[in-house]
Amino acid sequence: MSRITVLATMAVILASRASAQYMRLGCDPRGIKYPSCSVFDKSSVEGQRQAEAYLKKMAAARDQAARDLTAKIGRARQQFFGGAGGGAGRAQAEAEYHELLYKKDLWLLEIEVPTAFRGGFESYALEPSEVTVDGGLRVFAHDWFAAWVGCARTKTPPTTFANADMAMGVGQGKPLADVIDACRNTFEQYRLARDWGEFAGAGRIPTADPEEYMQLLFALWRPWARDDTTPPEPDFRERATRYRDDIATVFGRDALLAAARRLMSIPKDRDGRVAPPLRADGMELFHPWLVFRAMLGETSRRNAALMILVFQYSRVANVHAAEKEYQRLVAAYGEKAVQDEADAVRRAAKKSPAVLSDTRTAGVRRNYCREALEDLLEMHEPKGYARAILAYHDQLDSREAVDAAYDKLAAAYGESAIIEAAKRIAAGGWPAEYAEAARRHALGHDTPAEQYGILMAGLRGAAKLQPVAPRASSPEPSAMGDNPLYVVWAKFKPGAVATYAETTRVSQGGQLVPAPGSEVRIYSHKLQSIDSQGVTVEDAQATLTRSGRHGQEARPQSYAARLPKSALEGYAKAEYGADTLEVNGKTYQCRWMKVTGDNSGTPYTYTTWNSDAVPGGLVVSQLKSGGTITMKILQPFVVDNIYALDNYQKVYSAVRSVAANSPLIRP
Repeated sequence: MSRITVLATMAVILASRASAQYMRLGCDPRGIKYPSCSVFDKSSVEGQRQAEAYLKKMAAARDQAARDLTAKIGRARQQFFGGAGGGAGRAQAEAEYHELLYKKDLWLLEIEVPTAFRGGFESYALEPSEVTVDGGLRVFAHDWFAAWVGCARTKTPPTTFANADMAMGVGQGKPLADVIDACRNTFEQYRLARDWGEFAGAGRIPTADPEEYMQLLFALWRPWARDDTTPPEPDFRERATRYRDDIATVFGRDALLAAARRLMSIPKDRDGRVAPPLRADGMELFHPWLVFRAMLGETSRRNAALMILVFQYSRVANVHAAEKEYQRLVAAYGEKAVQDEADAVRRAAKKSPAVLSDTRTAGVRRNYCREALEDLLEMHEPKGYARAILAYHDQLDSREAVDAAYDKLAAAYGESAIIEAAKRIAAGGWPAEYAEAARRHALGHDTPAEQYGILMAGLRGAAKLQPVAPRASSPEPSAMGDNPLYVVWAKFKPGAVATYAETTRVSQGGQLVPAPGSEVRIYSHKLQSIDSQGVTVEDAQATLTRSGRHGQEARPQSYAARLPKSALEGYAKAEYGADTLEVNGKTYQCRWMKVTGDNSGTPYTYTTWNSDAVPGGLVVSQLKSGGTITMKILQPFVVDNIYALDNYQKVYSAVRSVAANSPLIRP
């Protein structure tokens, strides 16, 4: 949007105010040395022309202020990390360094990142600058900064015609200092993340004390909180210390210290992420908290099993409940059996730390790690399975108590009958009257009472048990078809990779313009393994903005070679054709596929162009829905670590430029 267009838009807003004949610019400097406050008559062409020229001066002043602050931060950073020495000189360098970082934080909040604090009329009229302060937001701190911004927004009245004085910068509404004070806890947590990134950028760690290092980890990730989007508690630093001491009673302080020292010693990139990523728990991990969890699990086989139970379905780390459950499983199955099956679950490929990527390969029914552990124990240890049913039903936590309950049951029905019933139930031979319980068990929702009822039904009458069927019956070959996602990857060798950039544009005034936020999403898809049964592809994603970048853990995704034809019906309903595309200077002979549909009343069209010359096939995808166009375009560059894009700002600018000028592709 041009500045003239912005001025015309703002004129409509200004016209809603009685005193809107004149526009004021440069009157809300926000620490920037703008030219003197000026007033322009917007009702005249000359006034608008003068305002346009003035806006250019303001933009130049803003960019120079960004360069000046960047230079000061660079000098202070060098002094703090390199030449301050010790004593009073070190303390003074640290104070100056953190003061400048705080000014950068306020700059990001007020100038670079669109928030409710961007000051006055000029914040709307000025176009975003390509000049960032000190390289923009630290990637590592992105989520915590977003939480701080979100808190600040909730403390600020919305910009409406009713408070237009605030929107135009004539009045300031609630002072910024008051808003920051109201979000003090959120800022303090962001500051910890920011400083983590600062130390990493200098090749340092925040502290040499492993106890303090753990306290910092826990303060950043708050594993006691059910939802990491909730604001940090006023005493979250103290809670982190208490949590560290509490978890030590379960895992052992020596194990905690060993994991902390190991995490402190391994290499990290300039953003504080583990580099190269650690291969553990069936994933490649670069996130410090997840790496710490994996390392803690590697301190002993007991701790490895405990980690599966600690983080069962969510981020909440209920260590004492996990310890009690571990003791109950050991009482039922024996410690070796529990640890052996836990090791198998830990080695299995994962979508996330708590979820398996492929139940078929792991040989289980359910994909949550906790439930997969149950599946393996039930299948391989039928006697232990029966004992576990008794333990959970009667709330038994010691081996002696479980022995007594099992011996009593064996005296009544015989051990061989108990084991046979447990085998048949584990294999799918559920009593007919427990069909609903069978469904709930497959989802992990059944209760100890239901499990006990199933076992007793099987013991009281074998006829009540259905014939044992294969755990996962395979469809007839004639009912199967080739999986297109397998076919396009099967032509390449492991290591083949394709990188994409995705942008979103919206229709505005008959033209397509970048969507608010102007993010660029970078995707990397890398072939890990292939055989006759399927392929595994590692998917990674990073989001680039003008001020920073952030990403997600790389996750393996498996595609079976064959699928039931019922799962391929969507392909049969699509439209198909051929086309030639030129993408980033290279020509591709493509097959296109178009699918139309309706999403909650909003029609959409999704089209893909595929070529045999590209790993995974995709060249371009285009989603049109409700005036929004999202395009995913093959890129000429390949990155081994998508989270370490050193030139991310150039990539961001280049991709945005290409996307802004890319015409819609019509099959």
